[in-house]
Amino acid sequence: WEVTLGPSTWYAIGIAYKSAPKNEWVGKNSSSWVFSRCNNSFVVRHNNKEMLLDVHPQMKRLGILLDYDNNVLSFYDPANSLHLHTFEIAFILPVCPTFTIWNKSLMVITGLPAPDFIDYPEQQECNCRPQESPYVSGMKTCH
Repeated sequence: WEVTLGPSTWYAIGIAYKSAPKNEWVGKNSSSWVFSRCNNSFVVRHNNKEMLLDVHPQMKRLGILLDYDNNVLSFYDPANSLHLHTFEIAFILPVCPTFTIWNKSLMVITGLPAPDFIDYPEQQECNCRPQESPYVSGMKTCH
């Protein structure tokens, strides 16, 4: 899948086991693997180990390639066809995508149509705000 990054300058995107701790930063434990940005610093993180990456701060989209059967998670810059990092993972459980957003927003692009059961008007009014803590993974909350 791909994620349009927009103006967000603080986020973490990757995968995690459902059992990953919900009260920790993703990537700071053995149950999650992420690509993360904090202002102009880009890192990949797993099990509290970080590796700094040389990424252009104007990158607009992040590609994530999960090959579960071959134990590989890769991140890339699709606009420039640049490979950013690959984790080799001996998966022990199913994984799911994880997104942590501290400012602005992200848009996930899967190439799949929206499910039929989702009913939304053409222009939806929503007062959205970032989650109150960067320790909590997830998208924005709407009221």
